[in-house]
Parts: sequence; structure tokens; C-alpha cells
Amino acid sequence: MDLSDELLLEILRFLPRKSLLRFRDPASQEDSVYSSRLGISRGCLRYASISKKVLRVWALGNYDSDSWVLKRNVTLEDGEVWIKAFHLDLDVIFLELITRETLLIVSSDDC
Repeated sequence: MDLSDELLLEILRFLPRKSLLRFRDPASQEDSVYSSRLGISRGCLRYASISKKVLRVWALGNYDSDSWVLKRNVTLEDGEVWIKAFHLDLDVIFLELITRETLLIVSSDDC
């Protein structure tokens, strides 16, 4: 768990139960998800997952329901890739390519 996860857990501890958003995991039907991240980017709740060398990025389409909209579906060529973070102000996801020790940046889409 990194610092941003710990901060989020601290914030959630103090929220009234009725203010918490419940949603269905958009990647729950996928096999072999080995990296995933939930975050905020440009004011939208985003979810990204990697399974079978495919990066998928969703945005929550409607906060009153659990409808997710698939924004990106990117095939990753080689190496083990981990989702690190969403940029708060830009349509960008930071990825870490383990085998080459580099940081990849993938542009996302508007909400």
C-alpha cells in the first residue's frame, strides 16, 4: 500500500456511511487482473486494470448508478506493467514497466 492509498483510507474512515459510493468492479469479469487502480482524474472517478497484457481504463459514467464507460483498451507489447497513478489534472495514467525500469505515460480520454 502506498502513501496515496493510506491517505484515502484515512479519509474514508471519517466519512458518514451514507456518503460512501458503492459500485460494481468493471473488471470483475476479466481473468488474471494483476494490476488495478481506482483514482480521480480531471474530476472523474477512473478505474484501470491490466490483464493478459491489455490495459483497460473506465470512467464512472453516472454517479447515481454503477455504470462504467470503457475509455481505453490498449494492448501492451512486452514486459510486466503496473499501474502507478492517475494524474489529477491531465488525461494521463502513469505506468511502471518493470523489465526496463522506465515510467510509461498513457493518455486517457475525457469523461
